[in-house]
Amino acid sequence: VIYNNNKFSFNCTIISLAQSRKINFFKFFTNLSDYTNFSIPFKKATGMPIYQYLLNPRIEHFSYLLTTTDKPYIDLAYEVGFRDFANVTRTFRKYKGCTPLEYRKKLK
Repeated sequence: VIYNNNKFSFNCTIISLAQSRKINFFKFFTNLSDYTNFSIPFKKATGMPIYQYLLNPRIEHFSYLLTTTDKPYIDLAYEVGFRDFANVTRTFRKYKGCTPLEYRKKLK
């Protein structure tokens, strides 16, 4: 496992994961075998693809913040590492079954 849940940085990216394993990130994205050599063992070790590994803690922390703060959900999304705001609601709905605003209303 590459991160410890207590020390997870919500700014963690696939590139930073590759760099933490001393993988040349330029080659990583231009050479499919480098990506495959990284992603297959990663999935075996964690039981999930890289993207999901990075997304799960963001979704969980985002969910927590929605119910414990009154900050606008876009601010919270940015705080936990989402950078594509058009995708936040769709991604959240996929994992939680409702929009961030519906989730906040249900659990607050």
